[in-house]
Amino acid sequence: MMDIFEFFVFPVSIFSTGLIMCLFLLFVTPQEMEQMHGDVQIGIISKQEIMSLSQERRNKVAKIMAVAALICSLSAAIIAWLYVSLTPKTLLAFLCCLFLQVIVFIGFGVPFYRKMLLIVHS
Repeated sequence: MMDIFEFFVFPVSIFSTGLIMCLFLLFVTPQEMEQMHGDVQIGIISKQEIMSLSQERRNKVAKIMAVAALICSLSAAIIAWLYVSLTPKTLLAFLCCLFLQVIVFIGFGVPFYRKMLLIVHS
């Protein structure tokens, strides 16, 4: 028997990662970003491309990322809620739920990612 909260792991991770990246884009200056030791990137958008963006473009990318994180996490949470409500809480149901959440996440996330790429590369 699976615990009810395990079905909501994926939506919470989407939301928290998206929120952290938005805050990063909004409040970390390019100088601070250059001093960071890790590789920071959003998909194929590299650290150098992020640093070269104007503050206006960074704000646009952050807003798109916030909307994408909200939509993807809400849709994944709805899927989890439906699985918890309608199916027995088994490992098979959990795996099916997780698979469907990933498919929906990719389906909803790709258009937002393309918008971010257009802003970065324009």
